[in-house]
Amino acid sequence: MNFRFGFLKHIIWLFSKFLLSIGYFGQVISPIVVCSVLQNLFLSLTFVVSVLISAVIGFRLKKLIAQPRPRNSLPFLADERDSLQRVTFGMPSGHAMIVTLSIGYLYLMKGSFNSTGMIILYLVAGLTFVERYLYLSHSISQLFAGGLLGLLLSYPAYRFTKYVQEKKEKKK
Repeated sequence: MNFRFGFLKHIIWLFSKFLLSIGYFGQVISPIVVCSVLQNLFLSLTFVVSVLISAVIGFRLKKLIAQPRPRNSLPFLADERDSLQRVTFGMPSGHAMIVTLSIGYLYLMKGSFNSTGMIILYLVAGLTFVERYLYLSHSISQLFAGGLLGLLLSYPAYRFTKYVQEKKEKKK
């Protein structure tokens, strides 16, 4: 009986670690999901440029606001231990910003909240928010600010794509 319980407990632990790893890598997974749904190299490239520009904006805001992360942040990966010793800033959450940027952008491009890609993005976003909170990487306000910033930046990202798309079509 003890062996079965211990084995089941280990399986549950592994599954929860797997789900949280989806959240940890959410800022990478969500742009991949968007690009796979778009299935267009040009649209994907303009989206990736928008993500990179948004990441720079988020990084600059972190430096400007200079709000530290919660105390006693837990490393998700072993090589994070050294970086957690330094004081790093958490406002706004970059992970939350990228996953919500992906949701907003895909909605604007496709006009639907109910597609398979959107459902996958909702799950990734939820897991990202949970992982960042459970591992004390961000406070609720930092996650909220990052999520809101991502949604706000999705419109300029969409307009950028449309602008570049129109310029490309005019050259033809």
